[in-house]
Amino acid sequence: MKRMPMRKFGLVDDHSSGKATLGSCMELVMSQMPALMGNVLDGLQIAAGLHAFKKPQGATLRPELVTIIRHLGASREPLCNAFAGQIRVLAYGGLADGPDKPLVRFEDIQLLDMHQLDESIELARVQQELIFVVEPVLPRLNALMSALMGWITVQPAINPLRPEFFAKALRDAVAVFVPSREHRGELLGIAAGRLGVGLRQIYRELSEWLQSTGVEPAGLTPAVATAETAKTPERLSETARTLLTLDRLRRLFSADLAAMGSLTGGVDFLHTVPASIQALQDMKQVEAMIQRLELRKRQKSAEAGDAAAQQVDSMRRAGSEGRWLGRQIGQEVTRMVLDNLTLDERLLPRVRALLEELGPTLMELSESDARFFSDARHPARQFLERVTDRSLAFATDSEPGFDRFVRDVGRAIQTLAASAAEERSQYFALELERLQQQWERDDRTQTKLREETARRLLHIEQRNLLAERLVHEWRPSLLEEAIPRPVVEFVSGPWAQAVAEAQLNPSVGVDEQHRLTHVVDDLLWSVQPARSRKNPARLVQIIPGVLSTLRAGLQVINYPPDLITRFFDQLIGWHEEVLQEIRPAREAAGAAAEESVVSATVPPSESAAISSAEDLAQGVSVTEDFAETPWLAEDETDGAGYLEADSVLPLDLAHTGQPEPTAAPVPEGNGLIGDGAWVELMLDGKWERLQLSWISPHRTLFMFTALRGTAHSMSRRTMNRLLAKGMIRIISSGQIVDQALDDVAQQALLNSLSRLPDAE
Repeated sequence: MKRMPMRKFGLVDDHSSGKATLGSCMELVMSQMPALMGNVLDGLQIAAGLHAFKKPQGATLRPELVTIIRHLGASREPLCNAFAGQIRVLAYGGLADGPDKPLVRFEDIQLLDMHQLDESIELARVQQELIFVVEPVLPRLNALMSALMGWITVQPAINPLRPEFFAKALRDAVAVFVPSREHRGELLGIAAGRLGVGLRQIYRELSEWLQSTGVEPAGLTPAVATAETAKTPERLSETARTLLTLDRLRRLFSADLAAMGSLTGGVDFLHTVPASIQALQDMKQVEAMIQRLELRKRQKSAEAGDAAAQQVDSMRRAGSEGRWLGRQIGQEVTRMVLDNLTLDERLLPRVRALLEELGPTLMELSESDARFFSDARHPARQFLERVTDRSLAFATDSEPGFDRFVRDVGRAIQTLAASAAEERSQYFALELERLQQQWERDDRTQTKLREETARRLLHIEQRNLLAERLVHEWRPSLLEEAIPRPVVEFVSGPWAQAVAEAQLNPSVGVDEQHRLTHVVDDLLWSVQPARSRKNPARLVQIIPGVLSTLRAGLQVINYPPDLITRFFDQLIGWHEEVLQEIRPAREAAGAAAEESVVSATVPPSESAAISSAEDLAQGVSVTEDFAETPWLAEDETDGAGYLEADSVLPLDLAHTGQPEPTAAPVPEGNGLIGDGAWVELMLDGKWERLQLSWISPHRTLFMFTALRGTAHSMSRRTMNRLLAKGMIRIISSGQIVDQALDDVAQQALLNSLSRLPDAE
């Protein structure tokens, strides 16, 4: 395959004809992927001494690697295509776990085998190399891509061209052609550097091109302790003191203390490991074995007894070493997690002081109960999680209820410190129960409000989904060209909602539901002059029934009377066009029919006002995408605290001409924001601390509640817009204690990289 030189595309001369879009930007980068991988292969061949015009610099590679690189060179085209295909899948949304999922989660380590650990280390090493090389140009690209996707603040985690995707694509593509993990690891170490150089060039030129087309970089997020800024440099430096590696952490989870102790004769044994271990429980089995050996020693001969005695002594030493190790592990676990929490700027200073006060108690607990970190349901773990999570409800220490919160938690910590070590777990459970009972009493009114609002929103979503199915049934008739657009909007909007509400309302009879559903056929027929002219008698006959049925149905959803009048005025106008044509022949009958129609619908003074289609569209919900634009009646909007983006956004942000956010911040599964997340919402010029407390089953509606205050609900589209415009900022997207443990696992991953033979 002929080598494809990397084409520069950041020049204004080449791409100044139109404004950049996310699609054009992505396709421009995708076109460069085969060439990017081709450059990586060229770099490998130079390093292996296989390039025709360039000689390798530095040490030569092992013969086995040279053979593999030669094989890759022969497979240049399929390898480049595989890499390009992987990038396309990842960049266009191929990851199901969300953008911020760590490579290794603490809770998963005990389930990983050595093969999975090696894969995590491989990927982390490639990522580390790429980020190191592209870091000088990455911030500007993140800002430009964020703006291109409709955000006014920088969102690196949703950049579809972020380095993590290129690292994964490289590892996955190479793995197809190099199945040996040992050889692949060395190969990726070389390839990652070359890929980083090429990716840095693409990032730089892409940034220049975007700016040349008029894209302005997004601004920085306002100063606030968010989930992204919680990891301060001090916090990372504290965590980095550990000598933990993934392999050792996994072995400790599997209680393989003896194997760990014999790795290097005990010299290199890890004694500062932040993990929970079941090995301490296995010490009882060691003691039982010792007792059996002592009994066997007395029953055997002196020679055999001497051998048994040596074995007993060895087992005793192992048991003593294991218990000592367990204490060290527990203390290190507690120290590191507390370091992570007390350096977390999302927690108020007085809350962090409480955690420091709790430290000695947790240190003692770690010596006697190793389940603290392995069991997420452990009382002490739940105590920490509930206290830290509830503390996020307070943005400042001057908010009502915060003093009482600190006082209650402080009293519980003092009680825990005074409890006996062997009963510590039970005391954690007891104190947590007391705190929760107090919080439930404090939140009783808010809980009732939240439940009532959730019921309203659930009904709204059910009605909206049912209306969507009705529109799907009516769509063939609605697509007929002769039907006026305002009628299409009316049927697919408020009328679909009215019929759906009637079907969900047990007080509406089956006959009435049937009448509301099938009036659509008569309505659509009546507004098509080409058809109604053929049977004017039928038109005269059905008009009164159609109008009365429409009025009755719209009253089911409390549709605004002024909007009913607008639509009926237009509808009568279309009917009048046909009726005037037949009046000379049937003047008497026609006049009587028209008079009955007008009197049954709207006052004569209003019937002459014919609104334009543009005016009508302002009040009619066009439901081409029900999931994004749920319809609510006015009373439902007030009762559910429903917010529309335009009612919240300032005027200078509501209509900026920027595109809607392209990357959905609320994907299925893990994402930027999920149930239980704490956020701040800008309302009336002030930030209000809220928690995402309810998500509808189909993820079309979201409810946020304050610890003391009203509920606020919104559609998915509104939430996306507010996130993109910086009107919602995420404080915590998950459980803080779990995040602290995941940070420990990530540090173990980094330590695993630094301990590789060729890491230097």
